[in-house]
Amino acid sequence: MPQYSVGQSIKSARERKRISQSILCDGICSIATLSKIENGLQNPSATVMEALLERLGLPIGLYNVPVTKVRFKRSLLEQQIVDILADLGTDIGVLLKEYAELPEPMDKFEKQFYLFMIAIQKHLKNEPPQEILLLYIKALKITYPKYDLETLSNEKYFTATELQILNNIALEERRLGKKGMAEKILIFLKTYYESGKLDETSMEKEYPVVLANLSDWYESESRFTEEHEIAKTGLDFCIKKGKLCLLDVMAFNTGYSLINLGKKDEGIKYLDKAFSIMELKGQSERLQKHIEYVQKIIPYTLPTHNY
Repeated sequence: MPQYSVGQSIKSARERKRISQSILCDGICSIATLSKIENGLQNPSATVMEALLERLGLPIGLYNVPVTKVRFKRSLLEQQIVDILADLGTDIGVLLKEYAELPEPMDKFEKQFYLFMIAIQKHLKNEPPQEILLLYIKALKITYPKYDLETLSNEKYFTATELQILNNIALEERRLGKKGMAEKILIFLKTYYESGKLDETSMEKEYPVVLANLSDWYESESRFTEEHEIAKTGLDFCIKKGKLCLLDVMAFNTGYSLINLGKKDEGIKYLDKAFSIMELKGQSERLQKHIEYVQKIIPYTLPTHNY
């Protein structure tokens, strides 16, 4: 079966994105070297390969071994799907259909990703939580066949996808009213992320998500001391690591918990910061919903900003 080399992948992506060789390789290698890489006449070093792939927005880990054209295509679809979800999009159905209909059968990791994304799509469409939960568990058991709540242990090592599925299982357990199970999973995930087993990239990407979900959980239970502790931990982590995606969530939860703990003035300062970020993101509908949520417990007016 034909294989896609890293050089072919680089050339294909560069031409598809209409990037010249000189722009792509500037500061990385010479045009002559890039040409040799693209034509299979020279293998790049690991650092050169990673730099070229990063500039092209291509996955890095895929190129440790040769891959087929279909597997390469699936990796690109995976990135597209993840990017859409990160931008709060919901329309991934067409991409999932294309993913499933590629001629080469999915391996177990691709099948796991596929089922995981199908479940997320159903969640975003507010389909029944029990059906979604079963899909998450089915996906998880592809690589963790003995999963149940009692087998969760820090002695086991998890892939990033397995941890993400566990996080989503907790959310569905919460929707089903199984509060103890949801909290147990989220606390387990927090402990696991803090155990030092993950690479820095995975830690920075997923740890704040778990903290956001756990602080939301404590808020829904009016456990404001615990909400504040978790949200402030998440806020400090996001600031330290320069992770802006969930900064508004952490700032809001920190502020809201402080208000409920009787520290109104301090809480409003955090709310102002959270709402400023939402404004900058252009999330006017979300911003208004959060303001109305706050106004149920205190009078609040959004400060005027001149950006």
